[in-house]
Amino acid sequence: MTDQEFIREIAQGNKDAFTALYTQYRSEFIGYMRKRYKGDPDTIVDLYQESCIVLYDRICSGKVSKHGICTMT
Repeated sequence: MTDQEFIREIAQGNKDAFTALYTQYRSEFIGYMRKRYKGDPDTIVDLYQESCIVLYDRICSGKVSKHGICTMT
């Protein structure tokens, strides 16, 4: 699924799309953060989860459109 498809599906209430988005980018985000910041692994996972919550809230509130985001970090 493309980023735009994720956004559209999540905005329409598809919770499976959010789960798929979360899963798709999780290891890449965590790997990047571990190499870049060498922080506590639990803190890095917490940061990813919080970032996903913010993204979800913004998509659902219409603050993120299919034209205005790239979910890659």
